[in-house]
Amino acid sequence: MLDKMQTKHVTRWPAIFFLLVLGLILRINVLSEISGANVLALKNLGNLIEFEFPNLSFRQILLHENQQQIGNHSYVPYIRQYALTTWLNNGPQATIVLLESSIDSGVSDQLLFTYLGLLEIEEDQIWVAAQTFQKVINSEKYLDNIGKRALQRHDWRKAVQIYSIISLVAPESAIGWNGIGQAYYLGGDNFHAEEAYEKALLFAPKDHESHYGLGLVLVRSGADLNLALLHLQQAVSFVPSGTWMEHRDLLELIRVQRDLGYFEDSVRNALIAVEKFPDSSFMYYELGESYRLLGRFELAIAAFQTAITLNPEYPQNYYALALSYVDLSENQLALEAISQSVALSPNNKIYLYEFGLILEKSSMFCDAASTYRSTLEIDKAYTPAEDGLKRLTEIELLTNCPSP
Repeated sequence: MLDKMQTKHVTRWPAIFFLLVLGLILRINVLSEISGANVLALKNLGNLIEFEFPNLSFRQILLHENQQQIGNHSYVPYIRQYALTTWLNNGPQATIVLLESSIDSGVSDQLLFTYLGLLEIEEDQIWVAAQTFQKVINSEKYLDNIGKRALQRHDWRKAVQIYSIISLVAPESAIGWNGIGQAYYLGGDNFHAEEAYEKALLFAPKDHESHYGLGLVLVRSGADLNLALLHLQQAVSFVPSGTWMEHRDLLELIRVQRDLGYFEDSVRNALIAVEKFPDSSFMYYELGESYRLLGRFELAIAAFQTAITLNPEYPQNYYALALSYVDLSENQLALEAISQSVALSPNNKIYLYEFGLILEKSSMFCDAASTYRSTLEIDKAYTPAEDGLKRLTEIELLTNCPSP
């Protein structure tokens, strides 16, 4: 019986082998006829998924497109895949030629146009890319995603190029101008950032992102803080309620109001902010700072203590709390608070100097001098610490201190 079973299996192998060879021949013929592509490259498409593309957008496209089966009887998937393989092996210019020839041959496919446009961006052919993306449905949204990825990579130049294409494809779109403004701002170009944000607001007067961005530009340039405040107020009024963007916009608004001396306004907005975001230590910190500068030290201390409860690892909370205690002449409590700042951030010269200053105010002159010296070890040219040490030396308060 066993011999018969073995004989039966042996006699099946030639047939199975014949079918496999026939299938392989038919598959190669189909691939050659449909795509004219390099068959070896197409066979290795699975390996390409794991390849680290230098351009993230192409990797994402490849991952998406490999969901399609090679057996599809359409020309387009093969052209798409071969275009990606060509790009890997021969670079963007050769791929542009391939895609252009495919499109000229009558192939009309959204993703092919997208590939072509992206490659034209890589080759800095911005005007040509804009013409290509005009043929892509929803290109504005797609390019916005690509632009955001460029911003995340800190590639400001590429982000400006991508958002410039949006402004060319859809010149009245706030998305393009806002993206250009953001890229220029992050790249340190205030002039062009301000210009782009103003254009965005020309087409979308209620766009909170553009108001916020323009406010930031004006704050950083120092050109007109009151105008910056106006734009930040507009941003807060238009931003979706309860979002992280509202949290961000309120923080900036409160800080600018405080910088301009509008302490009552900053307190009012900070109270609104802590009600909207009760778990935000940053909002309680801003509330405390506004109260402190308004001279309402007890309320400031309560706000800082809440901020510390929410985020006990943030040294700035303890620093601000220490300053509030100093304002009330509660030096011992101030020392306890500032020591926490120094413990959390031992190389921060501002915290360390303030520690020395509070020690000096507490008549702990030897410890104060030692702390000033430690501050100068961090920054030899830090003038406040130099002045503190000089002050103690001149009035001969260190005569009984151990030698440094």
